[in-house]
Amino acid sequence: MNNLLNGTQIGCKIWSNNVCTECSVQWYFDSNKICQPVSDLCHTWDNSGACLTCYSGYVVSSGACIVDPNAFVPDHNSLCKTWNGRVCVACADRAYFDANGVCTAVSEQCATWDNFSGHCLTCYNGYDLTKEGSCVFSSTNNAHPADIGCKIWDWNNQVCLTCSSNWVFNSKGVCIPVSDMCRTHDASGACVSCYAGYDLNNGVCSYSSSNTAKPADLGCKTWDWTNQKCL
Repeated sequence: MNNLLNGTQIGCKIWSNNVCTECSVQWYFDSNKICQPVSDLCHTWDNSGACLTCYSGYVVSSGACIVDPNAFVPDHNSLCKTWNGRVCVACADRAYFDANGVCTAVSEQCATWDNFSGHCLTCYNGYDLTKEGSCVFSSTNNAHPADIGCKIWDWNNQVCLTCSSNWVFNSKGVCIPVSDMCRTHDASGACVSCYAGYDLNNGVCSYSSSNTAKPADLGCKTWDWTNQKCL
């Protein structure tokens, strides 16, 4: 290709006495001292314009970058934390290398584990360690949440620290559910606003015959309150 534009090489960076002495970035001199462009797929290249390395997804073949026939797809090792080229060198937290070198999740019941086998070494409260290195819940283990609505449980003191969504603490510190009819509620569980079709009365959402926003279809699962039709 003769890259000349009105007698001037478009890839030339430095001219001296109408002679190009240096090509622009990603251009090189061909055998006729004409600046030619390097392939956009080259990451690095030699003085002849031949690719030495390629961008991700391409490999060098006879000085050119071609689509990698063995494209790197890291999805098979989704728990890898650090890659060195195509090799996983570190797994994510709570994961270990299995026999095939693939990062595998550690059991959620393990408090500590063997980094080579993934076997549990110790368990969280409420679980017993088996000879096989697993943590299992046992009927003989009484360290378990006594509050079914608890989100964060203090195992050491056997008390709930935070209730689950749409649950609130009662006067005894036990999580109780908020009414399904509440759209929003206060810390005591009293309704502050209601879903369409219900009226608010003293912190309680109740269905009222005076409320016109009501499903006309008793068999409907999802009702469009605005347009009064079943979705």
